[in-house]
Amino acid sequence: MKEEKLLDELKKIFEVKKIDKNMSLEKLNFDSLNILDLIALKETKFKNLKIKPNEFHDCKKVIDILKLFKVK
Repeated sequence: MKEEKLLDELKKIFEVKKIDKNMSLEKLNFDSLNILDLIALKETKFKNLKIKPNEFHDCKKVIDILKLFKVK
């Protein structure tokens, strides 16, 4: 999946119209429900990717999520 497509998915998860890869997750009200949505995204569209749920807790910015999903 390309970065642009993943950013579109993240807009849906965070329920925002605009998202930037340098945006702080705190600004997006990042919480445990978002983590569940990210896990569901990983399970449906990134089946072969290994991401532990606690790795999402370490993310501070949108770019950190992009790095976890190994998107270019």
